[in-house]
Amino acid sequence: MVIATFNTDPQIKALKLTTEKNKVILVGDSATKCLYIKISNVSKIFIYRYYCNDKKEKRIIIGHYPAISLHEARNKAYEYTTLRQRGHDLIQYLSNAHAQSQIITLESVANGWLSKELNDNRLSPKTVSDHKKLIKMIFDFLNPSTDIKTIDRSVIISTIDKRQQYETDNNLSHDRSERLFRVIRSILDFALNRAYIDKNPANDILMTSDTKQL
Repeated sequence: MVIATFNTDPQIKALKLTTEKNKVILVGDSATKCLYIKISNVSKIFIYRYYCNDKKEKRIIIGHYPAISLHEARNKAYEYTTLRQRGHDLIQYLSNAHAQSQIITLESVANGWLSKELNDNRLSPKTVSDHKKLIKMIFDFLNPSTDIKTIDRSVIISTIDKRQQYETDNNLSHDRSERLFRVIRSILDFALNRAYIDKNPANDILMTSDTKQL
């Protein structure tokens, strides 16, 4: 169901999530052709919605709001409209581009997350330094070139287990491994919001002093 329109970021922020689990509402951007925000009971997601020559509706997910800004979503919608105007089958074009693209690596996602943290938050030099050290620690356990899609629940638990074992062997508290887990979860949230992955496996893990028991 399509209702109302939006034109500014404050208007998007003011849109309320639905109260029913299976209810979805589409709100169109009055300034950008084919750009909508899909509102459910848990999220707001930018989508590109259009019709093919056969009159069938097509939808392409652009990304979650506010991880994807209105400005970014409009640029992407404009790009998609331009491709269609040039005669491209948009679904096929994006499928081919995806197949030809390089793997989205853990390193690139981690760096993207850190950049967003720096842009969105007023982080102290100490916090920035700590984030960088924790990312380096992740790379001690996982290859930076790892495909972000292959990082599942078992990989995360194994990583935290190894760090906790090191802490136990050296009579250290598990404070560092707990912060390591939080950073991994945040990086994967960033990947989810960018539609690099379909689900954040870290959300299924309850951090304890012994992750092997989960």
